[in-house]
Amino acid sequence: MPSKRVVLGIAVVLLLLAGATAFWAYSKFESIETVELSSVLATGDGTNYLIVGSDTRDGISADDPNAGAIIGD
Repeated sequence: MPSKRVVLGIAVVLLLLAGATAFWAYSKFESIETVELSSVLATGDGTNYLIVGSDTRDGISADDPNAGAIIGD
């Protein structure tokens, strides 16, 4: 069984590593450029649309219904 000194040393190293990782992540997060949008969002005008799709045509054969719309002519 390891001595208390070894266990304490490993715990200190792990805590220092966790703190350094947290500091690095925080500094990366804070360096992201931000843009103030409150003046644009306050107008209430406009509509947002979420369009979802796929760029793959795998698994689609020419015999499938509406394949011409998916594959093209």
